[in-house]
Amino acid sequence: MKLYGDFHTHTVYSHGKGTIEENVKAAIKKGLKKIVISDHGPGHLTYGVKRENLKKMRKEIDDLKVKYPEIEILLGVEGNLISCEGDIDVEAEDMKLLDILLVGFHNGAKPKTLRDGYMLFVRNYLAKCFPSLRNKCRETNTEAMIKAIEKHNIDIITHPGAKVSIDTKRLAKLLQKREQPLKLTQAMDI
Repeated sequence: MKLYGDFHTHTVYSHGKGTIEENVKAAIKKGLKKIVISDHGPGHLTYGVKRENLKKMRKEIDDLKVKYPEIEILLGVEGNLISCEGDIDVEAEDMKLLDILLVGFHNGAKPKTLRDGYMLFVRNYLAKCFPSLRNKCRETNTEAMIKAIEKHNIDIITHPGAKVSIDTKRLAKLLQKREQPLKLTQAMDI
């Protein structure tokens, strides 16, 4: 199988090492035809993209599209799941600047409420020590991600099950019905 694109790249705008242009050049060097710049959503407490930088990134990508016509360059954000009700940290105004939306579960994202913080972050951490919580956490995590899929126009779900336990088979069946991609990782929880 030949890869034609990289749909999940980070830059210096979040916790990546390269600039947008450096990522584009690396993709071209590898023979890719498409690259998505998808820095972490603004709700990540340590390395989320700053909202005010999204406009700057949009302009930079638009300029690079002219400079590098041999590759399709898209602006995305890897949004963070922040509530049990499927809320994410990407706002409607942000979406107007984006070509694509990725969403994943990330520790370090600012929860919508204290309850969400407990249910999605604290309880998952505790489940590592207390096996009796694992099934409840898995169900809560899966339901929250399903609600996010139903609530938002998400293009790609990133690393399901890598950060917290999620019923990835159930998620995959839903995404298959909706014809949405599922980004696989080495740490999927199946």
